[in-house]
Amino acid sequence: MRELRERLQQEVDDWSKLNFPALLQKFVLRVADCEGDTSVRPESGEPKMCFQNAARLTTYKSRRYEYVEGYILIEGIPLLIHHGWCYDKIKKLIVDPTLPDDERKTLYLGKRFSAEEYLSHVDKWGYWCLFDAVGINTGLIQSLAPDLLDGVRYQSDRRPRVINLESNHE
Repeated sequence: MRELRERLQQEVDDWSKLNFPALLQKFVLRVADCEGDTSVRPESGEPKMCFQNAARLTTYKSRRYEYVEGYILIEGIPLLIHHGWCYDKIKKLIVDPTLPDDERKTLYLGKRFSAEEYLSHVDKWGYWCLFDAVGINTGLIQSLAPDLLDGVRYQSDRRPRVINLESNHE
């Protein structure tokens, strides 16, 4: 697991050279309470819909699962991936309803949320993904690790801008 933590810290260090706060990476390093290098992969959910797949398993299927959001590192892929998965509270293991079941080792590091906590945050935030959708969810960071925002100016209520590509600019 140290490899994933070290890679996240390297991203924080690299972004800081560009005066970028790397809030998401720092946040996960600070609050992570779920890590492992193996997962049970039940029937796969919708590809590229990890947050939605994890949310559905957490909230619709059974209260035995917790929603987890964080980063993964897949063997053979040199990128850290922001990802959503589940944690089985009874069997004490990671359950990933999105990734296909293959032989590649995957490292997981993230923050667990009960179904109730998840639904409460989604209600405030409005997106399946809790940490980042149209901008960093600074409200969540403020509630769990407020000192990470010290000295950081970040607009948390950004919404996508609609751009009319058909307008005539004469």
